[in-house]
Formats: sequence, structure tokens, C-alpha cells
Amino acid sequence: MATLTINLVISLQDGSVVSAATVPGDRKLGVDEKGATVTIASVTTSTNELDEGKTENSIGKPDATALKDLAAPVEAPVAKKVGSKDKDVAWYFKNINNIPGPMQELLEKWSGLAPNDVRAHIHRVRDQAWDVWPYPCIGMFFFLDLGLSLLPPYAQVLNRLRTNNEKLLDLGCCFGQDVRKLVFDGAPAENVYGTELLGGYIDEGYALFCDKDKLKSKFIVADIFDAKNDELNALNGKMDILYAGSFFHLWNWEDQVKVACRLVELMPARPGSLVLGRQAGSLKPGEIPHRINKTGTMFQHDPQTFAKMWKEVGEKTGSEWNVVTQFEVRDASAQGKGFNSPDTRILTFAVYRL
Repeated sequence: MATLTINLVISLQDGSVVSAATVPGDRKLGVDEKGATVTIASVTTSTNELDEGKTENSIGKPDATALKDLAAPVEAPVAKKVGSKDKDVAWYFKNINNIPGPMQELLEKWSGLAPNDVRAHIHRVRDQAWDVWPYPCIGMFFFLDLGLSLLPPYAQVLNRLRTNNEKLLDLGCCFGQDVRKLVFDGAPAENVYGTELLGGYIDEGYALFCDKDKLKSKFIVADIFDAKNDELNALNGKMDILYAGSFFHLWNWEDQVKVACRLVELMPARPGSLVLGRQAGSLKPGEIPHRINKTGTMFQHDPQTFAKMWKEVGEKTGSEWNVVTQFEVRDASAQGKGFNSPDTRILTFAVYRL
């Protein structure tokens, strides 16, 4: 059987190039699904196996037409990546496995939904929000968790808001679900604020909770890096508690430090000012690819690196912080889905100013 030596140049979506390879000349290229585009750069024949133009391979006589056709680009399946609104991705769950009790209660008692209507309502609003921007936390229903209420200091936070007239800002608040939970649990709505980069998520929050004319909390559309946002700057020095759920891990180390320094400006310069939250962490802390932000990387922490970061923030801002962390295994429903690695953990934290 005749063979053809085919030199391949394989360009991946990340810009890297796979080295040349030799494959049988039948165009059935065994390229894996890494979003590669395969271009056949050159074709040569093994003359000792081709007898006077006679060939047994599936291509036929290696004339100019056959070789030209063989050298045409071959498209491999394109790997989906975060930012695609395609729903055929690992981080878009078609169905809700379980609606947490607190969210079910909130949608029934705060929003006035009938129990049997809750599931369909969540699906409808989730899909609307997916069209705003398809973050994995939207696709995987993470917003149902009411993450702030799951943190150990929640009772302390609620008490401070109710009795001390303190104020809380939810950073990257998404639908404002944690804002609603605080108000439902007795926090004064006027003392609870939310900021979100995408105003469409704030709108979908009103749609989810059916409370456009009811909720008195203030939401601000803001980029944390925008030093000229007057609404956000008006909060400087006034926010006693900051909730940063799934927030810091959006950036690399350098930008996380910048964000933390900005948060220090939002809080009173007194002991007890608090930053708390939870985010993706890793048993192997470090930079990993992240295609949403400008730098293209994000830093995932373990408890040691997170404390080290806050030490650096303290040095830059002339402040001191006590960092309390916990490290937990992420819900198994999010493992092995192509989004989290086996090293992924949930890092919860409470950072108190001394």
C-alpha cells in the first residue's frame, strides 16, 4: 500500500503550534478537540511504494488535482470557551438538580411566587441572564446558593447591620441575591448596597425577585478599576462591611492587590472593618489562563497565598489585617465537568482590619 508523508501545521486557539506529524494519506486526521485548525503545508510521496502511477491507497493517482485537494485546510472541532453563549458547554446546566431551601423560601415569601412556579421562573431568568453575559456561575446556577448567608460570620454581619446602623456593599453582586437575603433576614434595605459591572444583571435581579417597586437598596453599575465613577466614589470611607463573593479570583495577583487596595478606600479606617467572601481556590496556587480579563490570567489562592496578598495590601495602604480562611471541596456537581480541576477548592475568608 502506498503512503503519503504529510507535513502538518496545527494552530491552536491559544496561539501555540503543534509540531509536524506524518499520517496516512486518507485525510482522516486524528486531531483531538482542542479547537485546532489543521493545515496541510506540503505533500510528498514515497517513490519506492508508488509503481508507475499505480497506487492502492484511497486517494488514487497522485496527480496535481488530488494533491491540491489533499492540501486544503481541514477544520477540527472547535473547543467551546467561556464567553460563548452556546449552551452546549460544561458550565451550562440544562436543569436545576436542587433548589436550596433558603432560595426557595426567599422566592416564595419575599417575591410572592407560588411554590410550583419557582423552578420554571428560575430557568427563565437564568436564560435571560445567559444572554446578558454567559458567566459559568450563571450557567451552573451558583447564584442559588445565597453565598453570603453560608459564611461563618453571617450572623455577626446581620447583627452589625441591624443594631449598629452599619453599611454593607456587595461587590459584583450579580442579581443582588445576597442583598435580598440580608433584607429578608432583617437588615435595613437602605444600609445594603450592591455594585455590578453589568447593568443587565441588576435588571435580571429585579426580574428574578419581582421587587422593582419594593426593594429600597441601592445598586450601582461600576467597574472597580474606574477611579472616576462618582457613585462608587461617594461610598468611600462609608462601607463598614464588604462582601466579595467570587470576586478576587477574576484577576491575576497584581490586579487583585489593586482591587484590595481600592476596597480599603471604601471602608472606614478603623478596627473591625471587614471584607468577607468566598471564591475558587486551589491546592496548587498560582496563575491559570482566564480569557475574560485583559491580562488573560487569574490567580487562584490557597490560605497561605491569600494571607500573603493581604500583607502586601497592608504595606501599600498603611493598614493591618487579620485574615481568617477556610478551605473546602467544591460541590461534586461542579467537579469533573470540564470547568474545575481536581485541585479546585472553595476558599472562604473574613479579613478584619486591626
